[in-house]
Amino acid sequence: MLKTLTAKLGTALNIKDFKFTIIGKKNYNAFLVATKTNDKDKLFNVIKTFISTHGKLNKIDIEYNFAVTNCTKHYDKTIVYLKDIIKIQKNSSKNEYIENNIEIEEIEQVTLQSLEHKNLIFTYKPLLNLHDNSINIYEVLVKLKANNSEDLLPRFYLPILNSLGLSREYDITIAKHIIKLLEKIDENIALAFNLSPFSLRDTGFQKKLIKLIKSCKINPNRIIIQLYERKTHHDLSGYLKILETLREEGVRICIDNFGSSSSSMDYLRHFKFDMIQFDRDYTQNIYDDRTGSILWSMIEMSKKNSILTVAKWVDKKEQKELLETFQIDYIQGFAVHKPLNEDELLKNTAKDNL
Repeated sequence: MLKTLTAKLGTALNIKDFKFTIIGKKNYNAFLVATKTNDKDKLFNVIKTFISTHGKLNKIDIEYNFAVTNCTKHYDKTIVYLKDIIKIQKNSSKNEYIENNIEIEEIEQVTLQSLEHKNLIFTYKPLLNLHDNSINIYEVLVKLKANNSEDLLPRFYLPILNSLGLSREYDITIAKHIIKLLEKIDENIALAFNLSPFSLRDTGFQKKLIKLIKSCKINPNRIIIQLYERKTHHDLSGYLKILETLREEGVRICIDNFGSSSSSMDYLRHFKFDMIQFDRDYTQNIYDDRTGSILWSMIEMSKKNSILTVAKWVDKKEQKELLETFQIDYIQGFAVHKPLNEDELLKNTAKDNL
């Protein structure tokens, strides 16, 4: 199918006098187009027209995402720009194409400024322990505070940090903040947060994190590192040793969005996780008999392996009651409590208040 589409696109470009055009396959569902032109708007419109007339191929609906930018002598950076533009486009609620790299450059600039000045916004989602009706874990969410624009969500700025090689610096900044916060709050409270695969594969980052933990007077068990399944399943073996080392130091390891891919069970065969958070689809479709029975089976399997279980996006009382019958360990969502800002968290959990 990709071969057919690229051939048709090549013909469409040739008809519109784009004579010096190269189309190369990038991976199984993406391709790069290079052409010599000073009229970028014309190229953009040709591609938009092509998409509008080729929405189906062999009666199969095709979803397109594309970006157009000027190519510099730094080809690798140009390709990274295009990939990031398309990622932003896919995550955008607007059904619009980004015509050039201006938006990505603006986001890159805001991202770098926010990271430099530590302009981070932390929110905390409480997890309710259904066994004793207590809240002893909070999931940490982070946004970048942007001047003169909306705050940036991770799905927009993380690809940029990764492409610029700054994900480790970002992650250690997050870890420092969280560990410092743990010193201020009740010693029975744990905080769970995400680290990028780039950091988790880096032994240098591992050493920095362990040194940071040891320099503070907190129980490492209060730190829960989350792995986002869709980002990890390609190369779990790449950081098993680092995860094992962190776990030996007392840090707990959680896999997020469990069940979102066929690799889920494979993770459990290769590593002893402390906690799994089920993909939101299981919570949202819990009333479906098949989905409910699969979730119940995974909870039972987790119990036998001494793994704590978490259901997220629990927004209705009925969901909470059904999950209680499944004997899940924790739930998170508006049926528990709305997310807290840091001042609210400190007010509720500070040592001085206990």
